[in-house]
Amino acid sequence: MKSSLRKLRGFALHRHDSKEKREHHPRAHQDELLQASQDMLDMRSCYDSLLSAAAAAANSAFGILLNVIFYLSYPGGI
Repeated sequence: MKSSLRKLRGFALHRHDSKEKREHHPRAHQDELLQASQDMLDMRSCYDSLLSAAAAAANSAFGILLNVIFYLSYPGGI
């Protein structure tokens, strides 16, 4: 009888400990997901800025190229 009660107590203590571990694990996992989400937003913002700068540079280069072609095609102007 005593050994059965000891087993029951041990089981209850073990079960309680594992419950506490489970409660802490999701919090850490949630923090990691939150950090990963923030990192992705930062990367997206950086990528958008880089893409915008590249588009502006391409538009500027294209505009210069069109001006050069225009001036070469019509040396005296219109």
